[in-house]
Amino acid sequence: MIKLIKEIEQALESKLFRVALGMALTLPDICGKIEYPKEKVGERYKKWCDNYLKNQEFILEIDQDKDKNIISGEICYKLRCAYLHSGNTQLNEKGNDVSIFNLCINLDYASNLFEGEKKIITTINIEMLIKILCDSAKDYYEKFNNKYIFLTHDIYIDDAKKSTEIYREAKNLINNILSKKKISQTKKN
Repeated sequence: MIKLIKEIEQALESKLFRVALGMALTLPDICGKIEYPKEKVGERYKKWCDNYLKNQEFILEIDQDKDKNIISGEICYKLRCAYLHSGNTQLNEKGNDVSIFNLCINLDYASNLFEGEKKIITTINIEMLIKILCDSAKDYYEKFNNKYIFLTHDIYIDDAKKSTEIYREAKNLINNILSKKKISQTKKN
């Protein structure tokens, strides 16, 4: 998990925003599966985001009368689904509560524009969103007692060239041992 987060952060440093966002949006999937293993995918994703992202600085916007969510677990899940399944950020399908969802760089704040009770434009700093997803997942990982469980939610990428070299070295070592054993047995006979 930490290796994945570091790769996301490297992509972000390299200004590979789409790559970083796509992978960052999978972090609540991983953490949610560990935290709420019996919940359905969407429910655990939203629940994890609502519980672990809620204290981040741009998640809530203070209004004169009440707090208004800039991004909730629901919106984060819709963004994840739209981005990972359709390659876009169009959250305004099927009655979603956001008409336009903007991802920006060089933005110091996040905002919602409301029309009545309905959000019509949500603007988020993509770098902040990625950092918050990474930081929240990292905090979750650090506080989780059984780190071993994260290994079951990781992709191991084997270096075939290196593995082949190790295999050849092991094979040669075994052949040398067997040859010495044969020589030793021949001398005894």
